[in-house]
Amino acid sequence: MESTSFIAITIFVGILSLLAIFYLKLGRLGFWIIASKLPVEFMEFAQKNDHVWVISNSSTEELGSEYIGPFKLVAFRTTYTLYALRNEFEKSQAEFVALYGDDIPKKGFPLPSLLSLIYPIVAMANHPNPNPEIIETLGYGFANLGYLLFAALLPGTFRILGMEKRTQILVGALIFFGIGVVLDNVPLRSVYVG
Repeated sequence: MESTSFIAITIFVGILSLLAIFYLKLGRLGFWIIASKLPVEFMEFAQKNDHVWVISNSSTEELGSEYIGPFKLVAFRTTYTLYALRNEFEKSQAEFVALYGDDIPKKGFPLPSLLSLIYPIVAMANHPNPNPEIIETLGYGFANLGYLLFAALLPGTFRILGMEKRTQILVGALIFFGIGVVLDNVPLRSVYVG
């Protein structure tokens, strides 16, 4: 494998790792998954903790800068708009997860989706251009990740990136494919005018 492909693959894996960490850990996706699966419990929790959570159709300007949001939660075929106190938001999320986290069946490590990421990596290593630039190779990898996510619409999950619904997968597929097409077709060689 050429050094160009190795660098591009390293960047690709790094970007996907950061995305997975952001969505699963920093983005508190686990909290929102539990809240969406237990909407009755969450709405009761939000009402009991009304000093933190506000169920409203107001904007944050009306509530004040100490509130963040809006967050949307679908429960009982109704979409609720939620706001939370900026300083208490994470603590409240942790309390809800501690109370109800065990009510959601634990899923194992997403090994199938992790292993399927070999496909775009192998595609990057075998780029059809014999001398691709790093950006071009990255684009090829992201386009192939888009193809992979289109295929993941059949099983309906791609859990290594925190995608549990077909809508999330479709949006991810379109975004990654679009990024790939743009990066793969950037005429870098014409930029280096001597």
